[in-house]
Amino acid sequence: MERNLPPDVAVIANRISVRLIVLGCWLVAGCHGSGPPPAPQPATSSTPAGTPAPAGRGTDSAVRDPAIGPPLTVVDAETAPRTNADLLRHPDFHQAMDDVRRLKLISYFQEVRRGLLRVEAGSEFETGTSVQYNFTRLHSAYSKSIDYYGEAIIEIWQRGRKIGESTRDGLLLGPEYSTPHS
Repeated sequence: MERNLPPDVAVIANRISVRLIVLGCWLVAGCHGSGPPPAPQPATSSTPAGTPAPAGRGTDSAVRDPAIGPPLTVVDAETAPRTNADLLRHPDFHQAMDDVRRLKLISYFQEVRRGLLRVEAGSEFETGTSVQYNFTRLHSAYSKSIDYYGEAIIEIWQRGRKIGESTRDGLLLGPEYSTPHS
């Protein structure tokens, strides 16, 4: 093959071959004597007690979101809540959640059971623009993340009480929507 190449290209090809061989030997030598990687150590939370943790952290992370609303009991594994990290693996949900958090419409979130997502209203929830639009996008993405398994409901909480919800009917606020779902 090199006999058909111009002299300059053949020299370059030889240099690349030599460098790849040296790189391969270096990698083999570096990995040969090392044992298995060390076991992961639990991280310590740098968030002071009583301070809300950053959103997007699930149970497989050292920093956790505070609970939103009353706890629910898990009836079966199929309806068990997913961690925030699991939820964020769905691209549409991740994008919609990033948008509402960036706009400060919500501060953190947690799935209570499959089909029921609770969010804490953020600092711009009451005064922000396009609140209804962004919650409609979030609801649609959350519905996709549960593979349309039943009705998707997003409960909106503020300072420990439910102030509304987002369903397929849109953003519903007011005292008639203040009862938590079970």
